[in-house]
Amino acid sequence: MEKTAGDSAQGYLDDPRNEKVLVYVNGEFVPRHEARVSVFDSGKLDKLADIPLPGFPIRAEADDPRGRVYVTIPQADALAVIDRDSRVELTRLQFDVPPDRSRRTLFGDMLPDSSIPIGVLLSGDGESLFVAHSNSHVITVYDAQSLERRATIPTGLEPDGMGWSPLDVAP
Repeated sequence: MEKTAGDSAQGYLDDPRNEKVLVYVNGEFVPRHEARVSVFDSGKLDKLADIPLPGFPIRAEADDPRGRVYVTIPQADALAVIDRDSRVELTRLQFDVPPDRSRRTLFGDMLPDSSIPIGVLLSGDGESLFVAHSNSHVITVYDAQSLERRATIPTGLEPDGMGWSPLDVAP
C-alpha cells in the first residue's frame, strides 16, 4: 500500500519530488518557503507591493478598522500581522498549539512540528480573530486588538476554512 498524506478528501500520495516544487510569483519561480504576499490595486490591477513572508503564506484576512491584514504561515507556525498602509509586517504571532500526532493529516508529514495554521477569520463585530490549526484539530480565538488568546475550541479533523454568521444557532 502506498503512503498517503492524510486520509481526508484533500489527501494525496506523498512524493519526495514535491520538496522541489516551485511556485510562480510575479514572473519568477521561487521555492515555496520564499513565497510572499503581493498587494494589488483592485481597480487597475497594478501591483503595489511585495511583502516577503517566508514560511508559505496561505490565507489572509483584512481588518479595515485597524488597518491590518492577518496572514497565516503554516511552515513558520505563525500569523503575520501586516500594516495595510505601509505594507510592512508589524508583528508575528508565533503559535504554541501542539500538533496532534495521534491522527494523520494532509500536511502533517511535511510539517510534523507545526499546528499548521491555515484558515483565518475576523468576527463580524471585528473583536475576535479565529485561526484554524489543521494539524492540531482546534480553532484558537484571539482578541483582535491585543492578539491575546481568549480560547481554544476543539474541532473535527483538520479545520480549515471558516465563515461568520450573525445568527445565534445555540440550542
